[in-house]
Amino acid sequence: MNFRNLSMVFVFLAISAFAKAKSAVPNIAVIDFTGDRTVETEQLQFISGKMATELVETHAFQVLDRSRMDFILKEQGFQQSGACSSSDCRVQVGQLLGVDYLVAGSLVKFGPTYMLRLDYLDVGSGRIVNSVDLQMEGELYQIVNDLCKDGANKLLAALRSGQNPSVSPTVPADALPRASGKPMAVKRKIALALLGTSLVGGGAGFYFNSAGDGYMTDFGNAKTAKDSIALRRANSNISSASTDRNVSYGVSVGSLIIGLALWFWPEGGK
Repeated sequence: MNFRNLSMVFVFLAISAFAKAKSAVPNIAVIDFTGDRTVETEQLQFISGKMATELVETHAFQVLDRSRMDFILKEQGFQQSGACSSSDCRVQVGQLLGVDYLVAGSLVKFGPTYMLRLDYLDVGSGRIVNSVDLQMEGELYQIVNDLCKDGANKLLAALRSGQNPSVSPTVPADALPRASGKPMAVKRKIALALLGTSLVGGGAGFYFNSAGDGYMTDFGNAKTAKDSIALRRANSNISSASTDRNVSYGVSVGSLIIGLALWFWPEGGK
């Protein structure tokens, strides 16, 4: 196997690593929450949107954008007055949105305490595969941020504990963020940048290799025509393309190796 083919193999591995990492993240949507008479519809819509934002911040889910969700439901002609509370309605919404899982919530007030129940549903089966319960005292406008953040963290903690079957077995436990909602580790961000560099380097190497083939053709034509000036120009172009190709492939392979090493390095590693 020559250097060019070996480099293309490494680029293919980089693409596969990106696809695998992306496919391992649950694809979800947060539907409008339900509530009792103490909570208005507009407040419930805001809280469900805030919950979606907090789930995005965990970097452990692919969350469908709320505006995109509304657009899809309108395009599909979905008719529903108020939020979905039945399993059949939730499954229908999830199927129309094309997601694997739904997050639904119910907010009620008992005296000075607000209680929020979050359900994590498998759209395919309609089964609730995990639920978390929260409660906080205070005025809703004062606790809404903490309520949503705590809910997202508790849901993520349940996933990381292995209690939720929606988590792909190919995802190591330390591949998910901590329950505190901490952003992706710096070394993983560097790893993603290096894997992207590997793809760019591989593409550049392929380009320079193709350009070199064209210069070889020019060299042959100039040699046949006995054109000394064209020969020197073609020879210079061939040398330059060869150098650029080798540098590009070298950067591609090096970035891939270092990027994969950083990506799979244990989360607790320094």
